[in-house]
Amino acid sequence: ALDALRVLSDSPIEQAEPFYYKYAFTLLCRAPMAASKSFLARFNQGLSATKLLPAFMNYEKKRSNSKAALKNVQRGENVAFEGVDTNRKLSKSHSFFDNDTASVTYFEGAITLGCRSPAIYNYLVSLYVGMDNENPLFNFISKHISSTSTLPGMQPKQSSPLDMNYALSTILQSGRHFRSAIKLY
Repeated sequence: ALDALRVLSDSPIEQAEPFYYKYAFTLLCRAPMAASKSFLARFNQGLSATKLLPAFMNYEKKRSNSKAALKNVQRGENVAFEGVDTNRKLSKSHSFFDNDTASVTYFEGAITLGCRSPAIYNYLVSLYVGMDNENPLFNFISKHISSTSTLPGMQPKQSSPLDMNYALSTILQSGRHFRSAIKLY
């Protein structure tokens, strides 16, 4: 996977772009942080965060299934999950590496580089909601809430692509991170 990322990084974006989209999920499964950084390096050259979103969503789903299967194996159950071989007792598989920060790192970077897609903002909120630590979610919301009232003579903030209703409902459904919910409300 690292060799493939190196080849893609060295190729002109016009030639490499379709391969990034086609193999993004595989690259994420085998070298998550390296893939995220490679995708970010090509963001300003036209690599679309929105087109990569399905690969990241599938990667996060596989991470979740892998964790659930691991818990079942530890309890002595042998329950099959899509894409997870429980018969191998979830030993370090050669085809999947779990990294809980790769997706967040990519989406934070894409937003920092100028991504304005509401889908990216909303998905990042859902990733933050799944974390135990509320601080990244609270900081993100604090940074991206558009102020409705401004002082005289000040320019109003540019409205954020963050869907406040989606963020609030996602936070409330989790039953956690109430400080962030209050910030949104």
